[in-house]
Order: sequence, then C-alpha cells, then structure tokens
Amino acid sequence: MRVMVSELAGAYPCSDAGLRLYQLIAPVLERGEEVVLDFAGVKYPSTPFISASVGNLVEEDKEGRVLQLLRCENLPSIWQETVESVADYARRRRENPRWAAGWDEAYRKLFGGDWD
Repeated sequence: MRVMVSELAGAYPCSDAGLRLYQLIAPVLERGEEVVLDFAGVKYPSTPFISASVGNLVEEDKEGRVLQLLRCENLPSIWQETVESVADYARRRRENPRWAAGWDEAYRKLFGGDWD
C-alpha cells in the first residue's frame, strides 16, 4: 500500500492526521503487508503527527515487525531522524512498561492531566 501523506494530511500534518493515518495503515501492517508513506508535498511532518501514527504503531507492535514493513519516501533526513527517535521511544515503552509508567507519571506531574 502506498499512502500519499499530503493527500491524507496536507502540507502540515498534526496529531489528528497522524491518528487518521494510523487507523488507515494499522490493519494493513497487521496483515503483514508493506506500507510506503510518500511525503512528497509535505512541508512539515510534525513530531506529534509522527508520534500519533508511527509511534502508536511501534508501541503496539508485539512482534516487532512494523519498522520492517513501513517505509518512508521523500522524507528529508532530519525528519527521518525524528521517525527513528519516535520509533525508539515507542519501542522502549512497549518493552519496558515500568519505564513508560515513569515517563507518564513525570508528564502528569509537570503538565497535569493524562498522557494519552
């Protein structure tokens, strides 16, 4: 499956668009099919967008295969580094629930409310 991110989310995608992308591609990845995210036309793929889509997918991926099935094209290297950072954070949350709970508690103490 190929997704033109700009058609789904516009030139400046935010977290709501990330959730829409997540809902679109999660079932495809669950079936073990490859997904290509084409960022042509996207000017600023924000960290909240990447977290809501890629981050959620990686955190929920018990088999650790999402990153093998997910490929990004036309994404500047600085944003590729962001994808890798978000994926690493999500992997750590998945693999170490106590670490994730510590981050969540720190967030609540600093900002109030819930992390989710």
